[in-house]
Amino acid sequence: MKKLISLVMILCLLLLSGALAGCGGDNNDREQNQQSEVSDNAGAENPESEDTVTLEDIFTRSSAIDSLTFEWEMTGTDGFSSSGTQYIQGSNFRMDANVQGAGQATMLYKADTNEAWMVNLDQNTAMKLGTYDAETESVNPLEPMSAYAEDMYNVVGQENIDGKRCTVMEVTDGTTYTKMWVWEEYGFPLKMEIVADGNQINYEYKNVSFDKIPDSVFEVPAGVQIMDMQMPDIQDLQNMGQQ
Repeated sequence: MKKLISLVMILCLLLLSGALAGCGGDNNDREQNQQSEVSDNAGAENPESEDTVTLEDIFTRSSAIDSLTFEWEMTGTDGFSSSGTQYIQGSNFRMDANVQGAGQATMLYKADTNEAWMVNLDQNTAMKLGTYDAETESVNPLEPMSAYAEDMYNVVGQENIDGKRCTVMEVTDGTTYTKMWVWEEYGFPLKMEIVADGNQINYEYKNVSFDKIPDSVFEVPAGVQIMDMQMPDIQDLQNMGQQ
């Protein structure tokens, strides 16, 4: 669960380090273009009709998701906040993040090359990160749906979020408590509260699309200046973000 918390901290650490100096400029045009790629009618072709949806149904639907595009917002009890857009296709991902007090950055990972990049579109620069293991360093918000045995999840209610029927469930492993509002139709959490080490992090996900994502979304843009810098491994940055 902590990987969901620490990835945004990684972006913040990188931005504050000065490696991507100049982030945080006006990105309205680019953000509008990105948002246009997100479907405003996710799930419209499959109206919810079940009167009763079981946990087995939800987990089956969640495990079938391969493509995801969504907008996200994260807030913490210490006042820290961030937001952005994320794209996931199989093991490929892209995160465009706005980090409070740090600026904006894009993180890319493409499975066929096993490379992770940090891109500053304002400065037209990119740099390669250290070693990356997609199997152990997931950034998928579906991670909490498969982190524990199904019988560890406790259903505590049912609510609607933006007209989408959600099963409210919670799970704890003794050190981390997670509460999720899971969109029943797809098994996707639209809202999460995670409490770990005495800190609470809240996530909200909106404008979700399950359409296939073009491979170009996960590529380092042509023409950017590749910065020749030795960056730390992502695992080291995760450890720093959790301290």
